[in-house]
Amino acid sequence: MTNVDLNPRWFSFAAMKKVGYFITTLVLFIFFSVKNYAQVIWSNPEAESAYKDGKTKLSQGEFPAAIVAFRQALVLEPRVNVTRIGLAEAQMLNGANADAIATLQPLFDQHIADEHSYIISAMAHKETEGLKKAIKVLDDGLDQYPSSGVIRYELGTFYIEKGDAEAALKTWVKGINMNPNFHPNYYEAAYSYTYTIRPVWSILYTEVFLNVENQTLRAADTRKILTDAYRKFFFDRDVDRPQNGNLNQADNFHDAVAETLTKLGGLLSDGINVENLVMLRTRFILDWKNNYAHRFPYSLFEYQNEMIANGHFDAYNRWLLGKSIDPAKYESWKKIHQNSMDDFLQWQKSNALHMSPRDGYNQDNMRGYFRLKKQSKKR
Repeated sequence: MTNVDLNPRWFSFAAMKKVGYFITTLVLFIFFSVKNYAQVIWSNPEAESAYKDGKTKLSQGEFPAAIVAFRQALVLEPRVNVTRIGLAEAQMLNGANADAIATLQPLFDQHIADEHSYIISAMAHKETEGLKKAIKVLDDGLDQYPSSGVIRYELGTFYIEKGDAEAALKTWVKGINMNPNFHPNYYEAAYSYTYTIRPVWSILYTEVFLNVENQTLRAADTRKILTDAYRKFFFDRDVDRPQNGNLNQADNFHDAVAETLTKLGGLLSDGINVENLVMLRTRFILDWKNNYAHRFPYSLFEYQNEMIANGHFDAYNRWLLGKSIDPAKYESWKKIHQNSMDDFLQWQKSNALHMSPRDGYNQDNMRGYFRLKKQSKKR
């Protein structure tokens, strides 16, 4: 077990208890209820109306009122499980954890509990029986939903709470491999990897995340993580990178990426800036295509190569890196090249990045990885 001060910063219930969980609740409730609600056929309009009222009250942080509304809906339409789940969530957030557990129990007894139910149950059990029981509940959830990105995300936050950074990172990476288009796991894994000897994964995971979420405060933080990951890779002595040996003969994906980057390190001889990184990243894709693309196909690199072919890669790199490295210079560049940026953004709207299970090369065991204690010295 490795104790590292990592704080999950997405929509986990665990984090909500610490930092005003009402907004986070809304995000998570919407995440699950949209698809579940679409499957509901209401036979009682009053029940549907009460359920909608419960959702509204929950989103506003009015938990007692939400409990009343969900209970009314459940009495009128007891067969609708989304109402039971909403009631349990409101109870848990209102501190009535034993009630939340009891409300969900029929779903577990009938073996029809969904991912949301396991997460609510785990959080309620954490408050009543402790972290060990909560982890057990999520492990049971993964037995039922092995590809669940959100359960693995929440389980990772519990491991952080437990003080086990290695287990947390391993859990988030497994979430990426099992559900590659659930983007929050990329964020937490990328953030964690900046504290390890393998920042290559941080470079890759931040970029994937930013292709999905790029207009939030967390996205601004992620752009800084991406820049720092490049800095760590090229300028920290403890990083796991190839020092010598035969080129173009790496036998695994991580080493192939690290080797290809290392060969291009001379392009950053005068430090990290947007222009140097644009050159490095362009050369990287060309070298990767020639040497490793056939052995280690990777959706992100194929996406970058597509942008090069369509003339958007320069604008993409400015969009990706410029805001964090030199915001004033980025705005100046954008004014001069507004047509290029507009063309890229229009292309991006209809050409989103989609990761694939094929991309799950990361099988790290994480043991001994958390060796980096300080941020890299700025260059």
